[in-house]
Amino acid sequence: MQYRYSAKLYFNEKEIDHENGNDIEELYTWLLTKAQNKFGDASGAIIDNQTQVVVKTFKKAPAE
Repeated sequence: MQYRYSAKLYFNEKEIDHENGNDIEELYTWLLTKAQNKFGDASGAIIDNQTQVVVKTFKKAPAE
């Protein structure tokens, strides 16, 4: 099955996990949940697989 969106989670600019789906908000929740236990420079992006356009991003600041 072809999914509309791909979510990718990065840690210090290296991809560490990914998920596919058709609902942007579900994928965004997945990204935030996965990043919750990471310490340091975590970020994520949701990409439209048809256009390759990034439709949503986030960046978690490292804890001080």
